Amino acid sequence: MASSAYKALVLGAGASLAYNYPLGSDLRQRILRLDESTAREAGIIRQSNEKDDTLELTSFQLAFKRSQMYSIDAFLGRRPDFVEVGKLCIAAILLKCENSKVLFAERNDKDHWYQFLLNHFAKRDWEELTFDDIAIISFNYDRSLQTFLFVTLQDVYKKSGRDIAKKLKSLRIVHVYGSLCSPLPGSSGYLEYDGKVDIDKVDTAAKGLIVIPEGRVDGDSLKQAREWLAAAQGICFLGFGFDETNVERLAENDACVMWKQMPTGRTPRNIVGTCLGMTQREIAAAFSRLTQSSLDEAGDRRFQQTNCTQLLRETLFLR
Repeated sequence: MASSAYKALVLGAGASLAYNYPLGSDLRQRILRLDESTAREAGIIRQSNEKDDTLELTSFQLAFKRSQMYSIDAFLGRRPDFVEVGKLCIAAILLKCENSKVLFAERNDKDHWYQFLLNHFAKRDWEELTFDDIAIISFNYDRSLQTFLFVTLQDVYKKSGRDIAKKLKSLRIVHVYGSLCSPLPGSSGYLEYDGKVDIDKVDTAAKGLIVIPEGRVDGDSLKQAREWLAAAQGICFLGFGFDETNVERLAENDACVMWKQMPTGRTPRNIVGTCLGMTQREIAAAFSRLTQSSLDEAGDRRFQQTNCTQLLRETLFLR
């Protein structure tokens, strides 16, 4: 059972940017640039099929382009007729982004918050290694964080992959829109993290993605996310774009309010986040909608124009 005292990390596309994954705008462009040759290689277009996959892909790309929507998640939530081909495109593009060399490259002063989190956990002896103080709510499809922890912890503790996988099963993480596949070798549905694609691999990964229809706030993954957020001592948004739909879904049932009524009285929670590229009004509006508090009341350093690692360091969020 989860510890009674834990903090929640909410991950958006910016949290995976340093690890070879696209932001929402870039993912949109990569989907629109998919050509027939690449789509056939990835199994999006099949050689023998009752329907015309080439026409379906072209129709999907044209509709997505003309919709002018930033988010593929939001677009598919409104267009169930394109869900199947849309998920195949997402899976094919992101599987090609999987690169172990990028995960373990030396970064000097660049953003590397996975390393920062790993060192937070690695302060503990093996017998005491737990993840009870953290809950992770990810809006990303990728499994790079779990892969990074799985590999690094083996070398930190000189333990087998089987031992590390057993420990990592206690890491509370929910992917709101699903994930490409299982992140741990030996588990059901696991795919190798190698950047390669084929029909079977793309099919398996696409089945793990979730499309939440417009207006829905009652999906299992969202319920789990809000449950963890509501009980967390603090919330840290990393690389989160504060899309209106995602903000609305997280804010349901007061899951992210800053002030919590405790037996000892009304107590504030530490809520912080990165907000690169946002205007001050956008920042204030997002904070208010999520927390039901103003930035003036909370302190304007809550949301900062900085990267993920720097935010964790400056706010001492993990301490």
